[in-house]
Amino acid sequence: MDVVSYMVWFVVAILGLFIGSFLNVVIYRLPRECLSVWKQTRSRCPRCSVQLRWFDNIPLLSYVVLLRGRCFNCGKRISMRYPLIELFTGLVFLALLGIDLDADRIAWFDLTDPAWRVFAVHALVASTLIALSVIDIDHRILPDAITKPAIVLAPALAFLVPAAVPSSFWRPFAMGEWSANLNALANGVVSAAAASGFLWSIGWLGSKAFRKPAMGLGDVKLFAGMGGLLGPWFLLVLVVASFVGSLIGLVVMAIRKDRYVPFGPFLAFGMMVVMLRGEAIWKLVMTWLAPR
Repeated sequence: MDVVSYMVWFVVAILGLFIGSFLNVVIYRLPRECLSVWKQTRSRCPRCSVQLRWFDNIPLLSYVVLLRGRCFNCGKRISMRYPLIELFTGLVFLALLGIDLDADRIAWFDLTDPAWRVFAVHALVASTLIALSVIDIDHRILPDAITKPAIVLAPALAFLVPAAVPSSFWRPFAMGEWSANLNALANGVVSAAAASGFLWSIGWLGSKAFRKPAMGLGDVKLFAGMGGLLGPWFLLVLVVASFVGSLIGLVVMAIRKDRYVPFGPFLAFGMMVVMLRGEAIWKLVMTWLAPR
C-alpha cells in the first residue's frame, strides 16, 4: 500500500474509535432519562461523579496509558467495556472500509466516489446497531429515541444511497435516472409497515402460545426501521437472526438460570449480514435449492 492508503486506513480507524467513544455516552445515558446525551458535556466517573478532564476522554489511549483503567480521583476501576466498545467500533469501521472500497479506490481517496457514500451509510447503520444491541443487553429495551427516528430516516437513506442496500425486489419505477432511488424508497416505505406488522404478529402469536410476552415493541420498531432501509430483504434478516439467536439461546439456557435472551442483538447481526451480503446469500440458497 502507498502512503495515501495507510493514511486513509488510519483516519478511518481513529474515526471509528471516536464514534465508539460517543456510543459509550449514548449507551450509558440514553436509558437513564435523568441524563442527556447532548446537554451534559463531559463524562463523569460512574463511581464518584467527578467530571473527567478532556484528555481523559481520548479513546483507548486515556484508558490504557493515562488512567490505567482507574478513575484519577477516586481510584476505582473503570469498566473494560468502554475501551472494548471503542476498539470494536474502530474494527467494524475498518472492516466496512475493506468491504465497501477496493484498494485502488482507497488509494485514490476521491470522496465524490459513490462507494464512500455507501461506506458512510454502512458505518452509520453499524454504529446505531452497536448502541442498540448493548442497551438491549443491559436494560432489555430498545429506546424510542433511536428506533422511531430510524423508521423515518431508513427509507430516506435508501433513496439517497440505493447502492448501500441489496437490490429492490419491487420496481414500480422502471426507467429514468432516479429509478433506482425511487424504487429503493418505495420498497422501504412499504416494507417498514410490512416488517412491523409481521414481527408484531409473530410476537402476538408467541404470547398466546406461551402465555407471556414473546416480543417487545422495541424489536418491532427496530424491525420496521430495517424494513425501511432494506425493503423486502427484512425477511432474510429475520431468518438469519432467528437461526443465530436459536443457537446462542440454547447455549445460554444450558448454562444460565435466567433464560431471557434479548432479540435486538440478533436482529442487528442479521441486519449487517443481509445489508452487506444479502444478495450473495440469496443466490447461494437458490443455487442449493435448484433441481439437479
